[in-house]
Amino acid sequence: MGASCPIAATFDPRSAGNFNGLITIVDSASSKPQFIELTGSATVIKVSPAALKFGSEEIGIRSKPQTVTATNEGSAAITFLGVGLGQTAEHNYLATQNCTGHPIEPGGSCTATVVFDPTKTGADNGQLFFNLPTGSISPAPVNLSGNGT
Repeated sequence: MGASCPIAATFDPRSAGNFNGLITIVDSASSKPQFIELTGSATVIKVSPAALKFGSEEIGIRSKPQTVTATNEGSAAITFLGVGLGQTAEHNYLATQNCTGHPIEPGGSCTATVVFDPTKTGADNGQLFFNLPTGSISPAPVNLSGNGT
């Protein structure tokens, strides 16, 4: 008497759209099943281009900026929690963006601008991330490459 058990559901959409689900609980406490209705909405974020190639750049000289556009191709507004560089890119790439802090409506877009500012010679690879709230599927990171000379 008074026992309980946790029930968990995960929303893991493979495409954009609105989705409905149902959890049915059948137990010995009643002859009628109990239902928990589930709903979720998935958006599609298109990031273009998928990679930025900066070529060779002298140490201490910043490259020309390159821009990445994130477009909301879904049916609901999205809000990015952040846009930033992966740890390996923090020292040789600089990014500015206008994506965080406000919703991006369906069909809307935002941009991130990246420059390569090498601090050492040799090949340098990194990634630019567009982060959605926890539980959401963030778009694939943008690959960054350059060569310090």
